[in-house]
Amino acid sequence: MIGFFILLGVIMKYSAFGLRVYAVGGNRTAAEVAGVNVRRTLVQVYTISGFLAGLSGVVLASRVISGPPNLGQGFELGAIAAVVIGGASLMGGRGTVWGTFLGLLIIQTLKNGLDILVVPAYWQMVINGVVIVSAVAVDVWANRRRNR
Repeated sequence: MIGFFILLGVIMKYSAFGLRVYAVGGNRTAAEVAGVNVRRTLVQVYTISGFLAGLSGVVLASRVISGPPNLGQGFELGAIAAVVIGGASLMGGRGTVWGTFLGLLIIQTLKNGLDILVVPAYWQMVINGVVIVSAVAVDVWANRRRNR
């Protein structure tokens, strides 16, 4: 995982591909006008995302030595929370791989701490929801302030 974070961080920061991804995420029309092949960039991004999701599924299934269809159910909310807490904008075009890594550490530390404190699963979901809503509220507030 750390290896993939480092690799993707370098690619996103120092390559033309990373620049194209940020351009398409920030404003698809402007990226097209600037000469970026938006369709190809999106296919590449979804291909990488699918590969990493599949790899994660294989690793998870190997850890629990089973492969039920609902094994990763609910993990998508944690992934979105990590990205938003890490500073990525829900409006697109903003965020870094390192911010996502930091958001992941925060979410997992919170989850582990709540498990250690023996907080019931229901309240863990509520606390995670409050953290996510707070991060989204800060993101929306920052976007409004930036666009003034």
